[in-house]
Amino acid sequence: MRQIYDFKHFLYPTNFRHYSDGGLLLTSFGVAGLTDSASRAALTVLLIPLLHQKARNEERTLLEVYGPLYEEYSREVPSTVVPFVDVEIL
Repeated sequence: MRQIYDFKHFLYPTNFRHYSDGGLLLTSFGVAGLTDSASRAALTVLLIPLLHQKARNEERTLLEVYGPLYEEYSREVPSTVVPFVDVEIL
């Protein structure tokens, strides 16, 4: 197990862990709303389970690589993709 980073000091303090995925969802819903496109909104909804699976895979890898450090960080920042929404992904 490698312990390269102290997650408390390395990461910018946020209320969720997979902020790029959250940004992608927010942008996708925004574009769907601005263009009044039901098909874009439907595709965005279909994107949610894919991002959920991606986050699960990333979480497993991070736990394998960083062990207790990442476990502690994930307890302190429980939300995964949407701020303040704690979804168990493992």
